[in-house]
Amino acid sequence: MENLTREEFAKLLEKVEVVIIPVGSHEQHGPHLPFKHDIASALFIAKEVARRLYPRVLVAPPIAVGLSPHHMRWPGTLTLKTETFVKVLVDLCESLSKHGIKRVLILNGHAGNYHTGFVEGAEGAPIDLAIMRARSLGLKVTGASYWDLIPPSIFHEILKVDRDAGHAGEFETSVGLYIYPGLVRFDRAGRAEGTSGGADVASSEKGRLIVEEAIKGTIAYIEDFIQGKIEDIHYRRPFPPPQ
Repeated sequence: MENLTREEFAKLLEKVEVVIIPVGSHEQHGPHLPFKHDIASALFIAKEVARRLYPRVLVAPPIAVGLSPHHMRWPGTLTLKTETFVKVLVDLCESLSKHGIKRVLILNGHAGNYHTGFVEGAEGAPIDLAIMRARSLGLKVTGASYWDLIPPSIFHEILKVDRDAGHAGEFETSVGLYIYPGLVRFDRAGRAEGTSGGADVASSEKGRLIVEEAIKGTIAYIEDFIQGKIEDIHYRRPFPPPQ
């Protein structure tokens, strides 16, 4: 959307079926990955999905800072308060609704944004709260973390160490090597505090396979969403939660 003019957006409105809002974080990812990893991965996947489904799908500006209070002891991590995060999501959904958008997918790249511990009284996960409030506006909204849209078998077929998305481990480092290779300090990869380990066995080819499966899974989810098969607030496959 950010590259369109107002006239171009208006002309596309009758064709647009879903807008994706990518959400992530700005937090430490060990000594080898940049702070932006979570939003970079969600945004990359969202843009490729939109490219393949254009003009039926557009991508809204990303929310690049999420809920990362558990990483604040590492310098450079930024975090929002839960209510701030929820309100920003709802405001974006409301804006899209006023322009005639009927469906929104919140594509998440950071597990903390789904952490129920960040919601007082455990009313639900932060993204879930935002979706419920946005739905009260008459908008169809759902959410998913991109790794939950990858077939479980892929993790066992591709990865040696990580068996889930992990944190700055084999999974995320492989994704980084594929989508922004010049920013990965691979000479620093390995077991480090605040990471899930296995980064040293990551590879760009593993990342390519992971990202392609995430793109295909997101496309399938969107097609079901458009056809009215998705009524859930979010899709989340059971996983040991990534950090």
